[in-house]
Amino acid sequence: MLETRECELESYWVSETARNEPSARGWWIQSGCGIGFHTQLGVGGGRNEAASDSISSLALTGKTALRKLTETQAGFTLAYSAVGARLPGQGFKHESTAFSLVVSTPVEKELLLHGNLGWSRSQSERVNMTTWALALERTDVVEGLDVGAEIYGDDRAAGAFLGFGARYAVMPGKFFVDFSYARQRAGPRGTFATVGIKIAF
Repeated sequence: MLETRECELESYWVSETARNEPSARGWWIQSGCGIGFHTQLGVGGGRNEAASDSISSLALTGKTALRKLTETQAGFTLAYSAVGARLPGQGFKHESTAFSLVVSTPVEKELLLHGNLGWSRSQSERVNMTTWALALERTDVVEGLDVGAEIYGDDRAAGAFLGFGARYAVMPGKFFVDFSYARQRAGPRGTFATVGIKIAF
């Protein structure tokens, strides 16, 4: 959670594959700032391409801390977003809305347990989804390096994804690089990989 007047700029490249489906590639860039009231707001945009189709997206995002995470106390945060998408041959339209309750709790020094339960709706598919995730994060495995592993999914997918990732502080508190990789355990055996950067200011 960003404090008041703290900001960050994030960007990542993503690759997605699934059995019997065309591969997809894309990018995303977003910025967010703490605005007070235990809240941060952000705006982002990106593009995703699969086969001959491409989709451009714009998003408004936010997080509000209901209780702050400390070294001894669990934190609760409400995350929310609204996304507009431009499908081939169409203009921008409202595509999805999502809400999620995120819980983070210290397990021991430098080890955090995260969980979330959420709801989202796809306007184009007229579908509601219940989303969930459970993750372990180890901070400062070595100086500046954080790693994590998670399992996540929704009530519409054929199988959950198992993933892992890492973040390294090239300039502590200022500039970070990260990557993630996840694979679906059943169904179409989808994979999802990202490489990204973050600048804090």
